[in-house]
Amino acid sequence: GIGQERLVGEAVQECEEISAFWFGSDDRLSLVLPAPAEQEPAVRGAISTQTAFHRLQLRYRRTLRDGITLTLQISPGYNTLNFDVGNILFFHLNLWLLNGYEELSIPLHRRLTLVVGWFARAGTYEFAARGPTFPAEGEIPSSLSSQAIFEQRASSQIVEPALYLEMIAEPIDRLRILPGL
Repeated sequence: GIGQERLVGEAVQECEEISAFWFGSDDRLSLVLPAPAEQEPAVRGAISTQTAFHRLQLRYRRTLRDGITLTLQISPGYNTLNFDVGNILFFHLNLWLLNGYEELSIPLHRRLTLVVGWFARAGTYEFAARGPTFPAEGEIPSSLSSQAIFEQRASSQIVEPALYLEMIAEPIDRLRILPGL
C-alpha cells in the first residue's frame, strides 16, 4: 500500500512557510509452496518479499532580504527489505534513519544561484541473513538440503555528516546546470 499526506501553513510572518509531509509504502508478495519440490526438499513454506519505507518530513523555509532563502528540514523514517525462501534462506534489513539539512540559497543573478549548506544522516540498522554456503572452487553445486548453512546477524549505528556548495545556473529555459562540491 502507498500513503502520503501534506500539510502546509504560513508561520508567524508572511515570509515564512512550515510544511509537514508524510509518505511511504509497504509492498509485499508471498507465494505459497504447497509441497516441497522433489529436487529441493529443504525448500518448503513460502517465497515472500517485502519492501517498505515511511518518512515524516518537517520543513521550515524563510525568505530573508534580497531573495535569500533559508531552509531547514528534518526527516525521520525507516526502511525495511525482507526476502524469504521457505525455512532455509532469508535476508532481512531494517534501517531507522534521521536525515536533516540546513541550506542557504543566495541569488547572484536572474539565472545564477549559490547554494551552501550541511546535511547529516544518523540512525541504526539491523541485518540478518541465512542461506547455503557457496561451493568451493571446482566443486559441483549440490541441492540446498545437502549444503552447509550459514547465518549472519549484525547491527550498528550510522552517522554521515556532510557540507555542500552548489552553483545553480540556468543559461536557457528548461536547462539547469548544477556544479557542486
